Amino acid sequence: PAYEIVMRLLCLLLCLCYVLVCHGHTPSYVPRRDLSFLARSLLSSRYGPPRPLSREDVAKIHNLMIMEGTSSSSSSSSSFTNKNVDPVTLNSIRNFTSLSRSFWGVPGLSLSLVVQGTKVLLSEGFGYRNVTNNAPMLASTLVPLASCSKAFTSTLTAITVDANMMGWNDHVSNYIPFGMVDPIAQAQLNPLDMLSHRTGLPRHDFVWANNDDLTINQLIRKIQYLDPFAEFRAQYRYNNIMFAAAGHVIEVIRDDVIDNIGQKLIFGPLNMKSTQYTLSLLLNSTNKVVPYFADGSGKVYPLWYDDVYMIAGAGGIHSNADDMAQWMIMQLNGGMYNSVRIVSQANINLMHSTQTPIPETDGIYFFFPFMEVIGYGLGWLVASYRGHKVVFHDGALDGISTFVMLFPDDGIGATVLTNLQETKAIYATTMYAMDALLGLTPLVPDWNLYYQSIQKIQDEANSAAIKQRDANRKLGTSPSHSSSSQYVGQYVHPAYGTIKIDATTSSPFNLTITYYLISSDPTPIQQWHYDTYLILDSWFLTFITDQYSGNVAAMAVQWDGSIPDIVYTKI
Repeated sequence: PAYEIVMRLLCLLLCLCYVLVCHGHTPSYVPRRDLSFLARSLLSSRYGPPRPLSREDVAKIHNLMIMEGTSSSSSSSSSFTNKNVDPVTLNSIRNFTSLSRSFWGVPGLSLSLVVQGTKVLLSEGFGYRNVTNNAPMLASTLVPLASCSKAFTSTLTAITVDANMMGWNDHVSNYIPFGMVDPIAQAQLNPLDMLSHRTGLPRHDFVWANNDDLTINQLIRKIQYLDPFAEFRAQYRYNNIMFAAAGHVIEVIRDDVIDNIGQKLIFGPLNMKSTQYTLSLLLNSTNKVVPYFADGSGKVYPLWYDDVYMIAGAGGIHSNADDMAQWMIMQLNGGMYNSVRIVSQANINLMHSTQTPIPETDGIYFFFPFMEVIGYGLGWLVASYRGHKVVFHDGALDGISTFVMLFPDDGIGATVLTNLQETKAIYATTMYAMDALLGLTPLVPDWNLYYQSIQKIQDEANSAAIKQRDANRKLGTSPSHSSSSQYVGQYVHPAYGTIKIDATTSSPFNLTITYYLISSDPTPIQQWHYDTYLILDSWFLTFITDQYSGNVAAMAVQWDGSIPDIVYTKI
């Protein structure tokens, strides 16, 4: 079809925009707490959301397309939906996976593939789970799933609905104390809303990020103080907190912790022998990945594990390629596993169907411009790829990138788990394998180069934004108060907690911030202009002077550019 031809040409020429290969492993320990990697990653490419392709980008690619005169062939061979995969195809997938790992400088990667709905075609590790001692990455090596855990929360909810213990349209307030700024949302919020990102609430991830002392009950109580971004059920707005709360609803209904519930309802029945939620079990394992961060030069540095048990429903599971193959088999077989019904076909269909449309302006299209009609189901993104229905989800934590993609009508699935932060190897590897298993001519000549071009456009946009920020700075300005004592003190937000401002001298130019999100130690902040300061070269903080008393009364912090500044009141 004409659409596919155009998209193939577009993707091909995007590949030609930029070529850059990064390699190298030189580990040295970098504490997460000092650099606040999780906080930074929440505004990064994975969490951003990223910038979609602009008209200028498309025009540039179109001009290259005319110059190159690229072939528009869209030929395909038969898929492997109902036949065995030949050795040549399997070896090509294995070889590309190995190449992709090296291309992106990923220490370790594991891949599992399912075909014909029930056959594990491949479950294998590539590279190293620990580069310091060259410990190999295995199909059994444990990796945090991050947001690929969301589909498990939806499935636990579906199983509970199947058991008539709750309904999809039940009000959440029937089960847990729940408050929201929007009174309509508070009164009508149900599990479908929570699991399809249509509550109107934006991310607000900094409420929980790095806040290890926060409990799930405390987090849920904070929701009543979080401002919505859109009207209830009016827009897609990705939100981890709602998935965490949905997981807790299941805990309350079943009167058990999510660890035990997951083991009883999913991990045990699916023979997922190593999969669990508890960080201590992961840390005690001798076969787990070391998470890594790449500095841009090809060097990688080990990071701490994120303890995200408090938001387990959003991203708390640890698993491996072997176990994820069993998970995909159940999903691809309409909720059946080894002739045992795990979840009803009706609820599998519901989870794999769009509940909330995603507008083309959303950043997800930046990574998947070749997908058609992307929406969000229940714990899954739902789309069409070259005429085939596809459901998928990615995940990211400090030093971790994961991806799961299923073609339910074709009985084909892939899981890619890596121990590198924000790597697009997960997408390149998956898309190559899916083209091959669907029997399609690759949409682009080289998926690695394609996603490298995407990365270049993204990096250029980020650089341009920083340049514009710096150009807007008013140099030579001073704070409105001459003494640091006016700024020193504690500033409180009912959901975001307490920020402490101190001074190293009497000058208001020399202030420090202490905040769970940044560091447990005082961190210097840079006076930017007037009463605005810059935190770790990432976030703006502006002190607010009371117009009547003339004293500093509050501060506003721009944690996330997609939502209004968070205002903390001085106490």
